[in-house]
Amino acid sequence: MNELTRQAYLEAMGIQVVYPRIALPGARQSPHYELSAASPVEVVREAIRRPIEGVTSVASLPPPTVNATSTEDDQAATDALPQSAAETSEVAADTLKFSLRYYRINEQFAVIDELPHAQSGNGNEDKLSLLRNILLALNIDTDACNFAYESFDWPLIQGLPVETEPSLAARQALGGFIAMRKRLDGFDNLLVFAGQIDALLLRSTKKAEQRDYLVKVEDYHLTITSSLQAMLSFPMLKKEVWQRLQPLRQRLRIAAAEASPSDSS
Repeated sequence: MNELTRQAYLEAMGIQVVYPRIALPGARQSPHYELSAASPVEVVREAIRRPIEGVTSVASLPPPTVNATSTEDDQAATDALPQSAAETSEVAADTLKFSLRYYRINEQFAVIDELPHAQSGNGNEDKLSLLRNILLALNIDTDACNFAYESFDWPLIQGLPVETEPSLAARQALGGFIAMRKRLDGFDNLLVFAGQIDALLLRSTKKAEQRDYLVKVEDYHLTITSSLQAMLSFPMLKKEVWQRLQPLRQRLRIAAAEASPSDSS
């Protein structure tokens, strides 16, 4: 993730990161940070305060207030914490880690795919091939698509103690990321191939959990199904995924018809 974007998410969540100005004894070499000319702080700050619709518990929670020192050695920083805070950080890291790739497919459609956190770089060609096949089945011209992606990883900083419940903090950050991409790209439909983040996005009703619904605040439809890696590992999931995609397929078909009305003679 772009370093300024990462800092913006941490700031919006109430987490202050301090960078040392001198080299610390025994610290590892600093990683290479990707920096851009324009800071996304204001965009992310506004987006993260408007979490995904249906997640009312996050909106009602105060943001976590944590002052942390970020060094090149995150483990050393964790060890320096009081024992209770270090244990909280370790539990948060163990219970919820995910890596996402966001694809802007076209002006109306975007995709998020969750990768296995420990193998985020493996099987890229197979996953991209499966994604292309699914898009073709949805009548999307993949030849016109740009498959460059934006990455999002949770936790934002390894070993960072957060005073809020980990899944709520993750949901808040994820909601801010999606809201920011919506405002930048303006998609009408977002398809999420989910693993662990499934529970962060589902909308619960009295009857059932909804996997396809309208996010009224940002005015787009969200569709949630199994990850591309899960379908590659268990091909029997493809039939279930295809059934879940039918409402999305119908919306895309209607949008295409409205965009290209038949000529009247």
